[in-house]
Amino acid sequence: MNIYKEQSTGYQLLAGLKILVLEDELDNLTLLSYILQVEGAGVIVANSVSEAVNQLQCQLINVALISIKAIEKYISIKNINIADIEIPKYIPKIAMVDSVRHSDWRSIRDLGCCACLSKPFYYDQIAPLIIGAQEVMELHGNCV
Repeated sequence: MNIYKEQSTGYQLLAGLKILVLEDELDNLTLLSYILQVEGAGVIVANSVSEAVNQLQCQLINVALISIKAIEKYISIKNINIADIEIPKYIPKIAMVDSVRHSDWRSIRDLGCCACLSKPFYYDQIAPLIIGAQEVMELHGNCV
């Protein structure tokens, strides 16, 4: 994937935002972090649900990108429901999936995600998706 971005204008779409990325696959985590930083965002990474929940409690996060696979592994191991995961409702959430399956839609809905990002993702779709998720939260107060 070519992730080079022309920086001649100096305009960064995500400047000033703090974005939490919950992803348990290191390659995806590294790539997303790089893309978000190029767009001007401050990136907080978490490779586990418990680490992400801790970061959400300790830091002011504007948007969370959440791996559905990581969430499903966590709830399976802990034998809990998605609703039991302490992710504040006021934070816009974007689900990340390998490919959208029927079972993913239920998890996406139960988490209260505003949008879904399917892998492989493209550089130019990430910033508009994040901005759109924030706008939905501002207009409706929630994503569901």
